[in-house]
Amino acid sequence: HKAQVRKFEYDQILGMRDDMLREYYRGDELHTTPNQVCHPTSPELFRSGWNGSLPCRCNASSGVHDLHCAKESRDEPPFNLTVAFTGDVHGFIEHSAQTLTHFNYLRGSCQNVLIVDAGDVFVGSDFFREYGPSAMGDLMHMLGYNAMALGNHDMEFINSLPEFSKRGGFPVLSVNVRADGVESSTVLVIGEKRVGLTAYTVEEDTSNSRRRQMLKHG
Repeated sequence: HKAQVRKFEYDQILGMRDDMLREYYRGDELHTTPNQVCHPTSPELFRSGWNGSLPCRCNASSGVHDLHCAKESRDEPPFNLTVAFTGDVHGFIEHSAQTLTHFNYLRGSCQNVLIVDAGDVFVGSDFFREYGPSAMGDLMHMLGYNAMALGNHDMEFINSLPEFSKRGGFPVLSVNVRADGVESSTVLVIGEKRVGLTAYTVEEDTSNSRRRQMLKHG
């Protein structure tokens, strides 16, 4: 039964017109929680996945968060930052067009938008096996990512990271990995603010000695 409900919701979203989508994404009605975006009247309508907050592969994680910074002074308005993220894409690109539509909607409707990936872009799909990291870099460049965290599966193609980062147009981040093409941190200018980003690669996820040797301690 749950599978039928999800299929129905999935078909509903795929068939939405732009005006329907805008109605669902009115800022005063949008409720955000980790890994999903929900409309109050239909709390399970939007399911997480590779394409932002629209449904796709169940092994991918994503979502949209609104971050609100305190006022720096009485005269300065608060800085609101909308963060859209994906993770565990593993080379599956089936919903890339929907992802781009969703990201472009956020960029057009929100003043300050940051789009990041939490890692494990590589390994898993026939597309990735055929075309490799460079093609994923080209695709993520078209989608407009600002940065990416280095995942354990991404380390399997560690020598490809410089070219991947160059083609993607964004930094690959890990504060505890030594490798070409990996930066410990970056600072982005979003709106009128400087936003600092970093990432950490979990040690127990590095399953072979070569990857463990790249990790920095302390």
